[in-house]
Amino acid sequence: SPRGEFGPSSYETVNTYIAEAFKEIGVRKVAWVTDRGDIVIVDVGGSYNPPMRVGNVKVLLEKPEEVERVEELWKLFTSAWRFYYGKVKIRDGWISPSLLSAGERKAMTLIYLAKFTDLLIVEAFEGGLHIDMALDLISLLSDEAKYVVLETHYGLAIGKALQHNWNVYYLSEGKAFEVANLRDV
Repeated sequence: SPRGEFGPSSYETVNTYIAEAFKEIGVRKVAWVTDRGDIVIVDVGGSYNPPMRVGNVKVLLEKPEEVERVEELWKLFTSAWRFYYGKVKIRDGWISPSLLSAGERKAMTLIYLAKFTDLLIVEAFEGGLHIDMALDLISLLSDEAKYVVLETHYGLAIGKALQHNWNVYYLSEGKAFEVANLRDV
């Protein structure tokens, strides 16, 4: 996890490096969600998009054809069940997405990114997420995303990833150790 003051050029450099490293296996679009809540999306060999905030779900809701593709998945994780022109329908009323909980906004963002990127990298995965939502997200990411890299401190999240046959690694003092079961961590 990079630390310090990072501006768009630093994000671009890191994401381009990551994207190039995965290019051989067909990665064309990379999304990196930092521990500070920034989202950086890079098209390999293409454009770089300046960082936006995880909570800025309204930006993700601007393209109706994309909203339609992920709306069904969002229903599984949030109380919001319809999206229209940057608004969210809860029960009988329309509200701004900023009124959703931080966990709901994060879940919506990760679901969106999983659908529209090839590689999703998430620092501080569990931040803002209720444990049930985090575990459900891992199951959904197993079905929806091509490649996922999650940084987590939840043992239950590690167990869920192992149930879905993810490659799980424990990092300590700059070294990676493969995790076959929870007793390994």
